[in-house]
Amino acid sequence: MEILRATETWQQAGAYYVRIEAMVKGFNLPMNGEFDEHDTPSTHYVVVLDEGLPIATCRLFEIDKETAKIERVAVLKEYRKKGIGKFLIEGAEEWLQEEGYKKIVINSRDEAVGFYERLGYIADYNRIDEGGVFTCIYTEKSLTDSEENLGKVSTSEAAHEIAGSGAFVRQENRFVTPFGNEEGQLPVEANRYRLIWTPLCPWATRQVIAFKLLGLEEVISVGKVAPVRTEKGWEFSLDEGNVDPILGIRYLPEIYAATDPEYTGRATVPTVVDVKTKKVVNNDYHHLTNYWETVWKPFHKQGAPDLYPEHLRKEIDELNNILFHEVNNGVYKAGFAKSQEEYEKNFDIVYRRLDWLEERLDKSRYLFGDALTDSDIRLYVTLIRFDVAYVFSHNTNLRRIRDYENLWNYTKDLYSIPAFRETTDFDAIKRGYLTGDKTENPYNILPLGPDVSAYSFFNNLA
Repeated sequence: MEILRATETWQQAGAYYVRIEAMVKGFNLPMNGEFDEHDTPSTHYVVVLDEGLPIATCRLFEIDKETAKIERVAVLKEYRKKGIGKFLIEGAEEWLQEEGYKKIVINSRDEAVGFYERLGYIADYNRIDEGGVFTCIYTEKSLTDSEENLGKVSTSEAAHEIAGSGAFVRQENRFVTPFGNEEGQLPVEANRYRLIWTPLCPWATRQVIAFKLLGLEEVISVGKVAPVRTEKGWEFSLDEGNVDPILGIRYLPEIYAATDPEYTGRATVPTVVDVKTKKVVNNDYHHLTNYWETVWKPFHKQGAPDLYPEHLRKEIDELNNILFHEVNNGVYKAGFAKSQEEYEKNFDIVYRRLDWLEERLDKSRYLFGDALTDSDIRLYVTLIRFDVAYVFSHNTNLRRIRDYENLWNYTKDLYSIPAFRETTDFDAIKRGYLTGDKTENPYNILPLGPDVSAYSFFNNLA
């Protein structure tokens, strides 16, 4: 799937085609009723394409300098109830927010109000329009409010991370300055930084596992956002007053916008903030654990393990690269794909690599023999989420981890280590992946299974 901001004639023609097929033909509307004086060459339209052909569209209309209206929303019949409408509206919202609008209005058909409410719109049932073909109810959504400045920060992968082929292409990390003692690096200093995480996220969880193993919680403070991402991004709703007590913000995008007002990517976890400057200094999950393991060694607790031994670093880096592309992010590339071809390609990659790991772990307790390393942390955070969430949320359902003898024992063995077990919140994982407005679960039904007590059962590795 691809989303376009229609600025060329052929793109606008695609918008007209969808409206004729879905509305004029689908609801037997007159052409001069569907198309009006607001359909001009200068009108803004958003169009969703599937393999180059238009399948959904909406029209954007300015009410005043701060308020825009999304109207003429249409999705071809065969593409309905597949998440296309949500993809379309989120793309339109991103565009309007970048244009500086603060509020969006939609006159929703009465049967679609629930859909818009799940996207954060507030319906006013006292403002009902029954004068047209459809009964419509006024809804509106604020893109900002007086207490928050979210800037241009995205809150959805839909805006910039879906390629024309339907492939999910994860955004690059924006803040990548390394920690170290050289000029231009982030100084290694106790009580200078705050790490923001959520137990939902595998990239963030591995930072906290490393903290616990190394003892860095004593020198770097830790803040936690709720596991269900909101329409305004990660929220500090677990804290008193819904505000982080150190940073004084409600939503993580606030501090990204304050750090770089032109930043248009997502505000991600993990995030490291300099508490002196109240600026984001690093969100590079690829390398953060390596910094904790090396340049932060002066602050390690007594007896801390060497998770990144110098003689194994080249091999660890090579394996970590494979793990990221084919397992950690592999499940996302399968689950977030917007085409069958991309889904199947990445599905196969994930399971081929899991089979390879199963064979590797037949020869050793951990990925590099009997010593725990950085690679084990990186693999664990995916394995522990697999049966609980990814099988359902990411459609990686060929085999569960518990269907592999070695991977299953390996996962249980790591779970028995306090640093791993204490950072594994099964309820948060399920809620984050399976509920909320970013999922295809309109009634927010939370599955009861699987039986997570099985992770505490005996394994034959200890």
